[in-house]
Amino acid sequence: VRNGSNSFLGGGIRVDTGGALTMYNSTVSNNFSGYGGSGIGVRDNNIELVLVNTTIANNRTNTGAPIGAALYVGFA
Repeated sequence: VRNGSNSFLGGGIRVDTGGALTMYNSTVSNNFSGYGGSGIGVRDNNIELVLVNTTIANNRTNTGAPIGAALYVGFA
């Protein structure tokens, strides 16, 4: 997953309430979001997230964005 963009959360992948995400042997890179979780943004603490042999790299947010660029899990 690469070169994605979102003005809020989850530039590469966004998982909303009630979802799940499982990734094997994957790369999430060069994505952008305005708020955070640019690589993967998960909006709910109760979502099952499984990442096996997965690289999250070179993702970015706006300067001063309050949430990490690579991965965010929680309520936003």
